[in-house]
Amino acid sequence: MERISIGFAAGQVLALRVEDDALKGLTSALTANETWHQVETDEGVVNVRVDSIVYLRTESSETKVGFGL
Repeated sequence: MERISIGFAAGQVLALRVEDDALKGLTSALTANETWHQVETDEGVVNVRVDSIVYLRTESSETKVGFGL
């Protein structure tokens, strides 16, 4: 599972947990000029308007304990 954040042109940010295949699919959709794309998450399916995405951030899946050490 990867944690991702999708930033939209209007300023909203959508935080999701997705499998690697879902992340690859979304990345492909960004370069394929799709209008809408379905993203499978740990909580269900999310439909996103690809042409309004301004950034896609992936976060480290490693767990940190303490003060970031």
